[in-house]
Amino acid sequence: WGFDWAINNISIGSLSVEAPRVTFAAGTGLHIRVGEVHVQIDMDYGLEGSSWWNPLWSVGSITAKFNASSFASGSLDVSVADTGNLDMTLSMQRLDLNLESMDVTGSVFSGLFEVLVKLMKKRLEKAVESAVQSEIELY
Repeated sequence: WGFDWAINNISIGSLSVEAPRVTFAAGTGLHIRVGEVHVQIDMDYGLEGSSWWNPLWSVGSITAKFNASSFASGSLDVSVADTGNLDMTLSMQRLDLNLESMDVTGSVFSGLFEVLVKLMKKRLEKAVESAVQSEIELY
């Protein structure tokens, strides 16, 4: 029953942070730590059976809400480039998301996916964390 799947077009719909802490990191820039993160992430997904005998496929959109026990930590490296412009690089050292709810739309299988989400909560949280970290590292 294996499936190949992908998450793409990730965007942050809303974000609030209740406990930010910023400290200076010698020789680097700023170290940023935030707890009690409430975030809504919108993304598209694609899913298809990974074997010839599994013809199921679907594409659609997901809205995921993560609650206050979510946490992020990273650093913002700030330097001055040879041109005189500021050069900033954000790197995530830790991102822990705690899924509160997930709505799947655009598929006849939406109801089934919502049941699967409950069964695969931790795996989905890790997949979204990885996708978000990859998007942040692109910038």
